[in-house]
Amino acid sequence: MNFESSKHAQLLGWFNKTFIHPEKIEVKFSKILTKGYNLRTKGDYATIYDLDKQELLQMFGEMTEFIREIEQFLETN
Repeated sequence: MNFESSKHAQLLGWFNKTFIHPEKIEVKFSKILTKGYNLRTKGDYATIYDLDKQELLQMFGEMTEFIREIEQFLETN
């Protein structure tokens, strides 16, 4: 699979087209990835944005689950 992009939104679209729509990976992982991207964007561009501890811990757990899912996918494909 060859894909290059300088835009995060294009990468998210490619991920969905390649893995979510053909049901290779569950749709909940697209939501986790999109949520992480949106929080990162808020952190980078909002005048003031503080991520509270509970939100941070929840996101950490979701991203850990996302990484495990991708690792398992790579091992079996």
